[in-house]
Amino acid sequence: MGRILGIDYGKKRIGIAVTDELEIIASPLKVILNDSFVFEKIKSICEEYKVKKIVLGFPFSEKYNEAMLEVTEFSKKLREKINNIEVHFQNEEFSTVQSEYFLKSLGQSPKKIKENIDKYAAQKILVDYLKENKKEK
Repeated sequence: MGRILGIDYGKKRIGIAVTDELEIIASPLKVILNDSFVFEKIKSICEEYKVKKIVLGFPFSEKYNEAMLEVTEFSKKLREKINNIEVHFQNEEFSTVQSEYFLKSLGQSPKKIKENIDKYAAQKILVDYLKENKKEK
């Protein structure tokens, strides 16, 4: 069995989360810069954690907007650069807001929240995906 990688896409920073091998627990992993090496970084993470699937947060909306276009373009490049791993979309609605609330409840400083919010948003996206796609036992 492999793991699932969760991604919270941002123009500057990308949050990364990963499941355990049984796909039960999603944990925040890291935040990476969205720079010219972003796909190499994601590919390296996928190799290190033996990822079999990527879940990308998608800003679903009634009207197609710039954020949707950016995530769609990112997903196309992701599929091209890492072509042996499935890429799925997951509604990212409220993932950042809920992550910020969670981090505040832990008493984290605004600086720490800014540093960590993206990986916790990725975790939320991944948790939602796992809930919606829970395997029947």
